[in-house]
Amino acid sequence: MAEKVNVALIDDHPVFMEGLALLLSQTGDIQVVGTTDNRAGLFSLLDSERVHVVVLDLLMPDPGLSILSEIRRRGINVRVLILSGCEEIHKIRAAIEGGAEGYVFKTQPFRQIIDSIRQVAQGQLVYPLTAQPLFKHPAKKDELSQRELEVLSCIASGLTNSEISEQLVISRNTVGFHIKSIFAKLGVNNRTEATIWYFKNRSSFE
Repeated sequence: MAEKVNVALIDDHPVFMEGLALLLSQTGDIQVVGTTDNRAGLFSLLDSERVHVVVLDLLMPDPGLSILSEIRRRGINVRVLILSGCEEIHKIRAAIEGGAEGYVFKTQPFRQIIDSIRQVAQGQLVYPLTAQPLFKHPAKKDELSQRELEVLSCIASGLTNSEISEQLVISRNTVGFHIKSIFAKLGVNNRTEATIWYFKNRSSFE
């Protein structure tokens, strides 16, 4: 029997969260190991339970992006699916750059949300169609994000995508997206050129 996907839900709308938890409990392959409406409750769950996917509300009194940042900063090996009523492209970009594996809207049918949880658990990136331009043309020539600098440093150290994934605790798909974004921002075509750029310019951001 295949292992169930353990999910933690964090949302400050109890009716929505309880409804989603009930529907997930009926799937057979997804198990809700805990629900909470705050940061402390989530990290308590992550400490005490084996969680594969965190379904994280974006717009809470304690902002979801801040919680995502703390998850990544602590190096917790968990995938994050942002679930939000906010469809603004800059929020979606911030979720991508923050290392979230997916972003779905609360307006989507529950079936699509549940399928997105499954896909994220399998290591896929799940983002709305409106975010596709971010993947095809991920960046203008502006400064690299902190996460992109971390990925670039790993590239310059000779790490493979799999090794970067393990070191930064993000999926390989997310690593691939960041590398495409880095190449676009730096105007380089491959890892060698990116590495040369890094060693020429690292004094400006270290």
